[in-house]
Order: sequence, then C-alpha cells, then structure tokens
Amino acid sequence: MNRHAITLVAAALSLAGCHAPQQATGNEQAQTAANAEARAFASKIDALTEPQRQGVFMRAITDAGLNCQKITSAKPHDPINGRPAWGVACLDGVFVVVAAPDNTLQIVPGVPTTGS
Repeated sequence: MNRHAITLVAAALSLAGCHAPQQATGNEQAQTAANAEARAFASKIDALTEPQRQGVFMRAITDAGLNCQKITSAKPHDPINGRPAWGVACLDGVFVVVAAPDNTLQIVPGVPTTGS
C-alpha cells in the first residue's frame, strides 16, 4: 500500500509541474539583458540634438564602409530583434541603424519600414 501511495504522490507532483510557469533560459536572460543595454544606449542617442544624432549616424554608416554624404532624414524605426532602431536616409541610400548592447551601432542597408 505504501508503494502505491508513493507512486500516486510522484505522479501528482509530476503533473503539477506541467502547469508551472517556465523560467527563462540562460540565453533568453542574456538576450533580455543585451536588449536592455541597447535601449539604454539608444536613450543616449535620442537625447542628442538632431545635428549631433545625424553626425553619429553618419559616422556609423561611413565607418561600416558605406556611402553617406548627407543625411536627409532620420526617424525611429520598429525595433529589430527587440533592439531600438532608426531609419536613416542619405543622398546615397537608405539604412536601418540598430543600437547594439556594446554601445555601438549596427548598420543594415535597405529600405527602412515605417517607424513607430
């Protein structure tokens, strides 16, 4: 009889775990932390004046080896993988500029979508 009681208790405990909230994995926690760092960096960029912000974007674009003689517009873009982004149009093309957690900007050439 004790053996059956132990089996029932073990079965009940295993079923109870099926509906327990899942905890984030180490990778998910690291991604969440990285996105928070990227948002903090993006806040610093957003606090700049428009000419300063455009200078930062132009420097990031040209440092990436891409052409940008003059920025004609820079607007918020929908987040990319949870990270803040801006759509930047230059005389030479359009780019998506994404804030990275290491206080750098990643540049994606292409047509920016409508920002938020």
